[in-house]
Amino acid sequence: NTRGTAENDDIYFQNTEARNKNYQEVTTNVVFEVDKIYPGMEPQMKTLTAYNVGEMKALLEYNIRTIRILDETYTVSETFTQDKLIEKLNEYPFKLTFEIDNTNLDEENGSADFDIKLVWNFESGDDALDTKWGEMAYEYNKNHPSSSSIYVEVDVSATQHEV
Repeated sequence: NTRGTAENDDIYFQNTEARNKNYQEVTTNVVFEVDKIYPGMEPQMKTLTAYNVGEMKALLEYNIRTIRILDETYTVSETFTQDKLIEKLNEYPFKLTFEIDNTNLDEENGSADFDIKLVWNFESGDDALDTKWGEMAYEYNKNHPSSSSIYVEVDVSATQHEV
């Protein structure tokens, strides 16, 4: 199962915001949680759709704040950058990805999707890693039945700008 904390997973820009030069950015916090992980699990995904109904174009970006995988927590900071965190994710047998399908939102009717996706194929290509993490995930879920196995917190922002 995946869970989110936002009441509405969409970001909107209004025309009044576009006219206010002091209000050029909208940021929303997105939480992605997966209760249990295991090899061969169904892919899990959360999508946020950003809509720009303002009078200026907008740039859509994301910044990872923190990721917890079982008992391991990674928080982006000046010394542990988002790029380093994404590189660290390559060490796991499952794939946790972040994707924006369109970073430039047109004025008045532009939209884009931001996806967080977790995939753990039954055969990831590394049997030892699958076994190790499968056993660790099983033990974690047994010892922490009310905690999610994966917790991701990301800020998604849209910044309006002149053409």
